Amino acid sequence: MLLVWICLGAVTAQAQLRLNLTGTEKFFLAYEPVPVRLEIENFTGTLLALGQEPHTDWLRLRVTTEEGTLVPATAEAMKSPVLDIPAGRQAVVDINVSRFFAAREPGTYFVQAVVNLGPGEEFTSPYVSFDISPGQTIWSQKIGFTSAGKSEKRHYRLMKQVRGRYMRLFLRVDDEENQLIYGVYNLGMLVSSDQPSIRIDKDSRLWILHRVAPRTHRCSVYDPMHHKIVDRYFDSSRSAPRLMMDEDGGIEIVGGREIVGRTET
Repeated sequence: MLLVWICLGAVTAQAQLRLNLTGTEKFFLAYEPVPVRLEIENFTGTLLALGQEPHTDWLRLRVTTEEGTLVPATAEAMKSPVLDIPAGRQAVVDINVSRFFAAREPGTYFVQAVVNLGPGEEFTSPYVSFDISPGQTIWSQKIGFTSAGKSEKRHYRLMKQVRGRYMRLFLRVDDEENQLIYGVYNLGMLVSSDQPSIRIDKDSRLWILHRVAPRTHRCSVYDPMHHKIVDRYFDSSRSAPRLMMDEDGGIEIVGGREIVGRTET
């Protein structure tokens, strides 16, 4: 998915177009979203109308390995957005690199944005790099479920990875038999001395309760179709929250005090 918006900053520059590409983090797991942000500043002196003609691919990414080998594209083609940038203004495009390029193997990768305005008018951004590194699987479970009257299978995996000074917890949902990876999801920080509490309910939904800070727990719930159902935080300073299963196979959170309005950590 490409997200676009226009900024009003006025900056002088010699080039007609100035590109700046930035990343949010350095380290990622394979198949985890790798977001980058492209800033495009228009110094042409006129409105820049991009992607107005059908099938006009004015924006592309060049992704290479540390050895300079081009990384192949995934089955999903990257499409250039329709974008109008007034003179002297800036536009921002957010791109998930791993959605369009198969950077799966451990190693360092380099990304460059290329904007083509026509013959002889190609502009490139500086490179930004990211690393794919293996995480450690701490729990896994294969489950079966029924969707639209059809039996299906999924494999839930909890993985952890050190990023900087912190340990982070991830959920991977895949189908081993059909070699499909449905997604890798960042569940936030993990206090290294704690083990997550994990339950699977009657609807094959995965419940994960883990400590993200000394007195804070996070509860995340995902269904087999890898949709996030619940994302809640609890203050555990007086009592620690627990996952309790009832007689019908449903799960509820007992203990702790919910922190309303808490955002992801």
